[in-house]
Amino acid sequence: MKRVLIIAQQEFRQFALTRGFWIALLMMPMLALAGATVPLVLSKQRATDPYVIVDQQGGWAEIVEAGFERSWQREQLRALAEYAQRWTDSTRMPAALPSAGNSAAEQLAVDAALRELQPYLKAGAPRFEPPRRTFERVALPADIDANTEATRIGTALGPWLRGERRIETSGGPRRLAAAIVIPRGFSAAPGAPAIQIWNVNVTDDRIASAVRSAISDALQAQAWQAHGITATEVNNIRAITAPMQNFDPGKSGDEKRVSMADTLARIFLPILLGFCLFLSIQTVSGRLLTSTIEERSSKLLDTLLSSVTPNELLLGKLLGMGSAGLLMMTCWIGALIVAILVDPSFARGAGAIALQAIVHSPLLLGAVLYYLLGFSLYASLFLAVGCTARSMQEAQSLLFPIVMVTMVPFFTVQPVLQDPNGPIAVALTWIPLYTPYLMILRSAASPPLFQVIGATLLCLVFTALLIASLGRIFRWSLMGIEGRPNLRRMIGAALRPDTAQ
Repeated sequence: MKRVLIIAQQEFRQFALTRGFWIALLMMPMLALAGATVPLVLSKQRATDPYVIVDQQGGWAEIVEAGFERSWQREQLRALAEYAQRWTDSTRMPAALPSAGNSAAEQLAVDAALRELQPYLKAGAPRFEPPRRTFERVALPADIDANTEATRIGTALGPWLRGERRIETSGGPRRLAAAIVIPRGFSAAPGAPAIQIWNVNVTDDRIASAVRSAISDALQAQAWQAHGITATEVNNIRAITAPMQNFDPGKSGDEKRVSMADTLARIFLPILLGFCLFLSIQTVSGRLLTSTIEERSSKLLDTLLSSVTPNELLLGKLLGMGSAGLLMMTCWIGALIVAILVDPSFARGAGAIALQAIVHSPLLLGAVLYYLLGFSLYASLFLAVGCTARSMQEAQSLLFPIVMVTMVPFFTVQPVLQDPNGPIAVALTWIPLYTPYLMILRSAASPPLFQVIGATLLCLVFTALLIASLGRIFRWSLMGIEGRPNLRRMIGAALRPDTAQ
């Protein structure tokens, strides 16, 4: 055992001192930081998109503009709610700021809300900067006839929409983002002409969605008013929602209500841990494969085998590289917790909920167990390839089917999360190659105990047999392989007690 630990220590040290280890260690926090900040930065840097409205029917342009104004007001209120969460003292505030999307929040003026917040701002709080307007209405170019047929108007605006010509905005000449043409005779009646949205960027449906929402609300209000119901009554009716709470009979203790932390623990945390498990296993296993092939090609393995047995050498490699992968996964989760703790809004917001979900979730202990199982299993496969392949080209041909098989769980994440105790999830759980991933994804849904114990034991037995067969594969490869190695010959060597070929 002492020689196994010496080899493990050496493998761990060699990997931990490489640039690849530190790049992998920093990659997850950097990706998480980029995913959280880049969209925010890009949204702030995005300029206001200019649009024109040609209202041939009359009366609808003002409704569209009012819809855009309400949308911008909601954006301001969301930004103001985030500002208040970050820069106010929650212990002194008598009530929370209304959230965006609430009818009361939409009627609350931003300047009035700011006046209410002033006494509760922390020292050194910066000035509130409202978000930039998303859209700006501009005048129709003078050489466009607004009275001609609707399709001709959109076609004539093509040079401005394509950026060949610029249109004047409050921020200077810019490319026209969209043209909204409301033709004569437009109404909700069947067969009536439809509103035309001209936009080169067909993947951006923000203007179309805003116009559809504003016009649809107005048409519905007209229909209600035709039946004697006022717009105020319509808004009050629309504001009615059914109060609802989710409960889980499987929760321990007296509190059975499903909280936001429970939701994060059931959806976000399994996906995060599964991704970390996959990334760490693939990173470390790939390094294990590369180092084994290099040692084999440089005859370093022959020197090592003069002092240790093949089984001791392979177990030492698995133990050392597995420790490095476990450290990597622990650092990733620790970085996430630190990022939550340094968030100024931690005391009141999603940060506290996320931390509660991570710290109190039993999935962390399960993640360690299934990491050890998953790493031992997949690293043994990679190590078997490294023992037999004489070059990276041979290794790649052997690894291709293995990698394809390991990708299967990622195509089943959505159906497994939607139905964690369904036939697909249960069937994949009993396949040892997929047990570590599937048990992490299913753990939050409390799968039957016999499946947890049975599938885990099956995976453990399969992994133990695979590790035991590594010595036979290694000894077979050391005797000299005639021709190119392949999976069929490797399996035969693993199953045959006598390795003489």
